[in-house]
Amino acid sequence: MPEENNTRSKEDESATDLNYTRPAQTEKEHPESDNRDKNASRNQSVRPSSFQNTMQVWLPIIFSGLLLVVVALQAYVYFHQWKVMQRQLKEMTKSSDAAGKSADAATKAANSAEESVKLARENAHADLRAWLTIRTVTMTSPLSAGTFPVIEARFENNGRTPAINVQSTGAIFSHATIHPDTLPGGDRSVIGKASRSVIGPGSGETAIWYGKEPIADNAQIESIIGGTWVIYVSGSILYDDIFGNQHRTTFCYELSGREVGKRRMSACFDGNIAD
Repeated sequence: MPEENNTRSKEDESATDLNYTRPAQTEKEHPESDNRDKNASRNQSVRPSSFQNTMQVWLPIIFSGLLLVVVALQAYVYFHQWKVMQRQLKEMTKSSDAAGKSADAATKAANSAEESVKLARENAHADLRAWLTIRTVTMTSPLSAGTFPVIEARFENNGRTPAINVQSTGAIFSHATIHPDTLPGGDRSVIGKASRSVIGPGSGETAIWYGKEPIADNAQIESIIGGTWVIYVSGSILYDDIFGNQHRTTFCYELSGREVGKRRMSACFDGNIAD
């Protein structure tokens, strides 16, 4: 037994010795690993420097390229926006022109409608207003020397509404011919003394005028029958319609030639106007 123990102790000692020598070997291996670490650290220190140089060269180029792309994209977008704005401007111009034409058409339509209304009103007034016209003009007695001629005129309202503020005036003339200055007109006042009345639709009025000069003799009567002398009456009828408009009817009737025996007077060539 003691021998076995000695043997084990020797083995333990030898093992112990082996354990002691291993650390020495490990220490010998450390310089190689240190060298590898140094080389790796050197490589690492070299690599970043090369990468930085590369980035310093290429980064401006890349940035400039990206900037160029962005500018090109903006130019493309702006160009298309400009085209869209041009189309919109054309559409707005067309719309403005169409609106102007529509406004002109509306103005013309309004004017046409106004003219139509005005024309319709005038037609209605013309259809409904009073119309005074001469119906007959006659001598009240046969011609004889030394007598004053007396003439009466019948005028009537042929309209559909009353004639208001009617004024009828006239005078008898005896001349070789009808004198134009004795005929009434729009720029000449009514002749003689005016009377005022109202004449309803379908009604009339008779006016009588007395001559200021007598028939001179039978020779004058023969001249009237022969047509070389004339007795005539000239006058005006002024009146208002219910729409507030004033109207005038002028007349001229003569006694001459074959109508003397009938005492019926005929219209003169001039002087008969109605408005």
